[in-house]
Amino acid sequence: MNIWRKIAHCITGVEECQRCNTLSFAWSECNCPPLFHTETGPKVGTSVIIVKNDTILLAKRLKPYGYGQMALPGGHVEFFEHSREAAKREVLEETGLKTANLRMMGFTEDFDSAMQKHYITIFYMSDWVGGEPANTEPDKSGPWQWVKMSDLKGMRSQLWPPCIEKFTGLGWM
Repeated sequence: MNIWRKIAHCITGVEECQRCNTLSFAWSECNCPPLFHTETGPKVGTSVIIVKNDTILLAKRLKPYGYGQMALPGGHVEFFEHSREAAKREVLEETGLKTANLRMMGFTEDFDSAMQKHYITIFYMSDWVGGEPANTEPDKSGPWQWVKMSDLKGMRSQLWPPCIEKFTGLGWM
């Protein structure tokens, strides 16, 4: 999109289809087949394993991607934000907790063709600093709970698939 079209978009909300170059207020008005307007690349997210003695912090997801599955605190990495900083920010935003001794634990690559999602999730581990988690974003997750690592094997069907992959790699499942 050239600079004049970018300016027009900012002022009027008109978008240019990247495939057919139609100018419209919505992709649904362009000449492309409907599936052309899915995300064009993976999103990057973080998940943080907060360890308190022999437990980790989990909550039930309430967003469409992974709805109803137990997952770790975390979220999207913003443009020009380091994943470590995103991990700290997301934990604070979602639980009110601070992180300590944050260390990278690898990543998973996740595909959901039904929802047209492709994520690369970077996992970190953090020591528990103190305090109890608050459910500060109740539209995104259920209440936070400390779950014993030894109970994770029995919860396999309730866990978000990237967590299963990471916990299996850590020898917890």
